[in-house]
Amino acid sequence: TLLGEKEALKVEVCSFSRLAQNILGDIHGVRMLDEAGRVALMSTALEETADKLSVYGRFSRSIGVVSEMLKISDEFKKCAVTPAMLDEASHKLPQGMLRKKLGDLSLVISAFDALVAQRFSDSRDDLTLLADRLLDDKFFSGVTVVIDGFKGFTKQEFDVISRIITQSDDTYITLCLDEIFAGEYDITPFASVRETARTLMNIAKKNSVAVAQVRVPEYKGRYASACLEALESELYSVSPSEF
Repeated sequence: TLLGEKEALKVEVCSFSRLAQNILGDIHGVRMLDEAGRVALMSTALEETADKLSVYGRFSRSIGVVSEMLKISDEFKKCAVTPAMLDEASHKLPQGMLRKKLGDLSLVISAFDALVAQRFSDSRDDLTLLADRLLDDKFFSGVTVVIDGFKGFTKQEFDVISRIITQSDDTYITLCLDEIFAGEYDITPFASVRETARTLMNIAKKNSVAVAQVRVPEYKGRYASACLEALESELYSVSPSEF
C-alpha cells in the first residue's frame, strides 16, 4: 500500500453503521429489534393511540397503515426529526388535514419509540445516539478521517460528520463534481453532489473549521474514443459544438 505495511495496520475502514457499533458498544437494550418486532410494536402503538388520532384512528388495525408508519418513522429518523418536532410543527399550521396528520404521526411515533425503549434497541437510532455520544466522547481526537464513496448524506450522518470534523486533526471528504458553485438553475448531474458540498462547508463554518478545496488533476487519456469525449463534454450543453 501507499502507507506501507506498518502504517496500514493503523487504518480502520468502516461504514457509518459499523462506526456506531464500534463506539457505542453494548449500551443498548437486551435485544436488537428485528423486522417482525417492529411490525408488532407499531401495531401496538397504533392501537394504544387510536382514540386520540384524528385521521388514522379508524385504520389502526390496518397492516397497510402499520407498514406505512414504519416507513415514515424510518425516514424521520434518517432526517433526525423527532416526535416533539412534529408536534411543534403541527401547532404552527392552520386547521386542516396536514395539521391533523402531523399530530397523529407525532403521537404514534412517540408511542412506538417508547415501546421500543422498554425492551429493545433499534439500529435506526444508532447514528443519533452516536452523534450524542460524540458530544462528550472525543473518539476522533488526534485522528485523520477520510470519508470516501458518497454522493450525499442523511441528516443523521451530517450530524456525525459535524462531530468528526470538530475533533479530528484533519477530515478529508471526497466528492465527484466539477465545481462547487453553479448558476441559479442547476440541472446538471452534479447538482445534488454540489448541494452536499455546500452543506458540508456550512457545517465546517458553523464549527469554525477551516476548509480547503483540493481538485484532483484530470486524468489524461481517459477516453479511448474522441467521440465519447465529445459526447461527455457537450451532453448537457445548451449550445453544443458540432463534432
